[in-house]
Amino acid sequence: MGVSAMALFDTGCSTDRRLVDFWTPQDREAEDLFYWGRATFLTGNTTYGTLPAGECCKIASNPSKSLGARRFAAALLFAFYVRAGFNVADMRKIMLHKEWLDDCAIRPVVIITGDNPWRLRGWHFKMRFFPDKAGDSDWNMSFTLAGKSMDPRKGITETDAKNFFKGDHSGENLMITEFVLYYPLPTPRSGLVAERHSTKGVGIQVRPWGWFELQ
Repeated sequence: MGVSAMALFDTGCSTDRRLVDFWTPQDREAEDLFYWGRATFLTGNTTYGTLPAGECCKIASNPSKSLGARRFAAALLFAFYVRAGFNVADMRKIMLHKEWLDDCAIRPVVIITGDNPWRLRGWHFKMRFFPDKAGDSDWNMSFTLAGKSMDPRKGITETDAKNFFKGDHSGENLMITEFVLYYPLPTPRSGLVAERHSTKGVGIQVRPWGWFELQ
């Protein structure tokens, strides 16, 4: 199955510093756990009619907006405008307002299972969109960064990852090879969506909660 809370935990260092052959083929069994399409579930799987990237950035950067609105805008920006394989220059084009990234928490990840995108070689991270005072958020993203010319001995830090998304990182060939968004279904306590963005497209996995309790 997908990444679970038990499968990952934050740590102070990255566990996989290999930055070659990051186009590792995914197991077909793992890919079959997702419903594959072209667009994000956040727009009803359509490829049109969403907020412009600049407007998403403005909402995410506006502290007067609710946490829910800011989290949705940030997730929508990644889901609709970011593609697997984007480099620093690509991120610079869509990240028209960068302030909101400083209100998100990025941490390296230790791998306990072989879930996506952790099968890919590179540096693995988890980002919490606008965590609350307890450090929690129900809108999160797991992602892998890689670049063939990057020195694997130096590693990629949380600051590097944040600067990559801002379009400010000096490694122009550093890229995001895959990312998975996790966000709640609209009805409270009804379930979770895991949305995987890879070179194959957009894979959706819906994880309902409480079905067995209702039987």
